Amino acid sequence: MLPQYSWGSSSRCAQKALDVGGAASYSKILPKSTIGGGVTNVTEGADCQRQSVDPETLPAIYTAQQIYEYAIGKPSLCFGDAFKEYDNGKFLARLPNPPFLFVDRITKVNAEFLKIKTGGTVQGQFDIKPDHWFFKCNKQTSIPFAVMLEFPLQVCGWYSCFMGSANTSKEPLHYRNLDGSAILYEDVNMNSGTLTATVKSTKAANAGGMLIQSFDLLVTKGDRKIYEGNTTFGFFSEAALANQIGLVGAKPYQPTSDEIARSIDFPLTFTEPIDPTDLNHNVPMNGLNLPGKCFLMLDKITAFIPDGGPKGLGFIRGINQVDPSRWFFKAHFYQDPVIPGSLGLESFMQLLKCFAIHRWGKELANTPCHYQAMAVGQKHTWSYRGQVIPKDKLVTVDACITKIDDATHTITADGFLVVDGRIIYSMKDFTLNL
Repeated sequence: MLPQYSWGSSSRCAQKALDVGGAASYSKILPKSTIGGGVTNVTEGADCQRQSVDPETLPAIYTAQQIYEYAIGKPSLCFGDAFKEYDNGKFLARLPNPPFLFVDRITKVNAEFLKIKTGGTVQGQFDIKPDHWFFKCNKQTSIPFAVMLEFPLQVCGWYSCFMGSANTSKEPLHYRNLDGSAILYEDVNMNSGTLTATVKSTKAANAGGMLIQSFDLLVTKGDRKIYEGNTTFGFFSEAALANQIGLVGAKPYQPTSDEIARSIDFPLTFTEPIDPTDLNHNVPMNGLNLPGKCFLMLDKITAFIPDGGPKGLGFIRGINQVDPSRWFFKAHFYQDPVIPGSLGLESFMQLLKCFAIHRWGKELANTPCHYQAMAVGQKHTWSYRGQVIPKDKLVTVDACITKIDDATHTITADGFLVVDGRIIYSMKDFTLNL
């Protein structure tokens, strides 16, 4: 079942919202709805008819309740009796659970159940609301890149389970994103309303004992393209995950001794909110702000060389001590705690924000501005060949600046993420725009 909330006299409306509008619809009604992250207050005697519904909202084939059951409850309540064996603790690769679950409903399925085949499509929706936790935690009115990316990837994850991928092995299989590239066409903000993600299965193959699946993904708002790309996932045994050696042949840039001598200090400040439920604070929004502690994926900047790197445009390195108690380990995933790869990519974007603050902070101090999730129109590419789990110790993130446009306040960079010496993520052409 969904988490227990005090629905009061609005319970009928809340149940109707679950049945018709999905998770973000009931986030307007419940006192603290964590599915999709909405936080609102109950109004006693609220009338269902007053609850506005985005015209883009489609009827749910699989509701928020069912998606939640797959994420952290009884999967058979989403997928039927074929998944009953997973209801009582048997491992199943899941979707993230609240507050990192960003699919409110599945609205179309053009694919065969329990058949791993290419060519099928699945459509899901996510209702963007101004009260979603990640806006205040990120201190921006635009959606964070991690959330923009997670939404279509989570629809892919739901589709992979629907195909019956877990049934291809007697061993527990863990689901991990491997690669992707995409383009953001439109800045998404707290008033954007309902987004629709359509994912198409383009590849399904066994390679080296691993099940590999690829998808095309498209996020739309009405007839407008918002985000488009492709991505690949793998299903891994526990032994395969334990033996991952990272990105073979990767060679992160190492600053010279002269560069290190020119490194400047860039202290980080840790502010509210400190977790996704810590929202009873007035925080500055937009401008050149870094996220609150809840969403800041960096503990310290250990190297900041404004004229460093292979192109002499800048090099910046940050570190993050792995803390097993942080909220995202519980949310991602049930029985399988791992830092979301998207939050690793977010840490890279946060390095670029630090660079932007240093370069343009004085110029834009009194100018209204905000960060886009990713610069609109710029293709970006990522690869994962490893994971960050609670027993790991230290994450290091490097960014080499490759382009700067002072007129448009745009920075492009490549880089890597390393955990305990293993190079596990690469980022190419990630672009920050103010």
